[in-house]
Amino acid sequence: MESILHLLFLHQFIALLSSLESYNPQVKYFINSGSYSNVNLVGPWNFVSDKNSNPSFSVGKSNSVQNENPLPGISPLYHKARINVSASNFSLLSNFSVRNSSTEFPVIKEFFLTIAEGNFDIYFIPAGETRFTFVNAIEAFLLPPNFFNDNLIAIPPLWTTDGALRTLYRINVGGQEVSDTLWRNWVGCQRNCP
Repeated sequence: MESILHLLFLHQFIALLSSLESYNPQVKYFINSGSYSNVNLVGPWNFVSDKNSNPSFSVGKSNSVQNENPLPGISPLYHKARINVSASNFSLLSNFSVRNSSTEFPVIKEFFLTIAEGNFDIYFIPAGETRFTFVNAIEAFLLPPNFFNDNLIAIPPLWTTDGALRTLYRINVGGQEVSDTLWRNWVGCQRNCP
């Protein structure tokens, strides 16, 4: 029964993948945190300074820091960050840390949230008195209508206790690797499926 539900869930994503490949969000925010300058990456991704961004976006109490000696070949998007900055009642990461020995760079965390119309607030809160939080960039956009089926049941549950969905893997089951228009790569089933 559990494997049937997993297949049902994967089938749902296969159907969505074909529509997502060509999806171009009309409402989108690409924010370069802590910087006065914009960073234009390949394609339509222009990360706008959080200090000079859209009037519907504002920065609360926080500090900007800069890496004075960035590693060669690292995008300017990762040279500055905003520190001591949850998303509208969602707890996305808890007790999260990045190890200095991490070989995965950049560290990207992606979440899908269902939010009501109106303001959407994102807060970055340190886990303890001696810790700090930081973010280099924020990417936010509206998903296509009916992206998730309200009746979908997954075992184990994929949603957090407060309704956020975190991306762990993108697998194009039964197909080849796909790069969609939202800058996401879906690996082919041959690499990840038994």
